Amino acid sequence: MNEYTIPFRETEDDVIEKFLRRLRLSNEDMFMDIGCGNGVVLEKVAKRFPNVPCIGIEIDPTFVEDAKKRLGTFQNITILNKDLRQMNWSDLPVCNGLLYCFVAWTKKYLECFDFQQLGARIVWISFKHEIPGRTFTEKIPSRYPFNTVYMYRPV
Repeated sequence: MNEYTIPFRETEDDVIEKFLRRLRLSNEDMFMDIGCGNGVVLEKVAKRFPNVPCIGIEIDPTFVEDAKKRLGTFQNITILNKDLRQMNWSDLPVCNGLLYCFVAWTKKYLECFDFQQLGARIVWISFKHEIPGRTFTEKIPSRYPFNTVYMYRPV
C-alpha cells in the first residue's frame, strides 16, 4: 500500500476492453491514467491507439519501475512518478484535442480531487465509483456491479 492507503489492484482486461470500444481517440487527443500502477491500462490504450500520446501518473516508485519495465518499448507512453497533490499541470504536454483521463480511485479520493483543475476539454473515465458532483454521460456495466465504468464527456 502507498501513502494514500489505496491497495493496488490491476484493472481487469474485460473492463478495459469495454471502455476501449467506446473511445474514439484522434491524433490530436491524449490519454492519461492517473494512478497508473503497473501500466496495464496504458498498455492496452497504446496498442489500440499507437499515434496517441499516453501519460501515466503514479506516486509509488515501485509501480513506476514495474510500469516502465512493462511499457519500455512503447514510443507513445510517458510514465511520471508524481504526487497528484503537488503536480504542476502546466508541465504536461499540450493537448490540442480531448484529454481522456482514467481514474480507478476509491470514493474517498474521488471526493477530494478538484476535477476542474485540468480544464474543460476532458473525457473522464471513472472505474468502480461515480465522480461526486458530476453526471456521467455513459454507464458501462459489467457482470459484477463493482466493475462499472462511468464516462463523463465534456459538454
